[in-house]
Amino acid sequence: MAEPSLTLLVWLLATMYLNFPLWEPYLQPGSHNFSKRANFAGVGVGVLEESSSNKLYSQKQLNYFKEVANLLKQQLGDAEAKNILANAIYLSSFGGADYLSFINRTPNPTELQQREYVNMVIGNFTDAIKEIYEMGGRKFETFGLPTMVETRVQS
Repeated sequence: MAEPSLTLLVWLLATMYLNFPLWEPYLQPGSHNFSKRANFAGVGVGVLEESSSNKLYSQKQLNYFKEVANLLKQQLGDAEAKNILANAIYLSSFGGADYLSFINRTPNPTELQQREYVNMVIGNFTDAIKEIYEMGGRKFETFGLPTMVETRVQS
């Protein structure tokens, strides 16, 4: 659920503005304290598995999130874990890798093909957000696509 440049830039600016320490990546080896923050970001991540150049896609990120949520419940108890999940801010940017992948595979898509693909990406992303919401997440911020992708998809 991350676009390389936009999400990283927003994440770094938010971290600096809020005076947070930089978040270690979830997959970084070693022990972590996820009661304060967790970072599931990746470069080239798509909503759809086939769009992700590095095989990290939104469903896999969601599974990592579920692992952290379960770990919090084990370490802190249900009430504190729910409190953390409810007060967390969920930052994401989505679609760019998916739409670029689609454009590369389908150089002259019809309007119907474009609409169906956009609906599929948005639907899958919405499903992931709904799962986080059902687990207690409440504060979501989603960033738009880079202008280049928007222009290319519209033309």
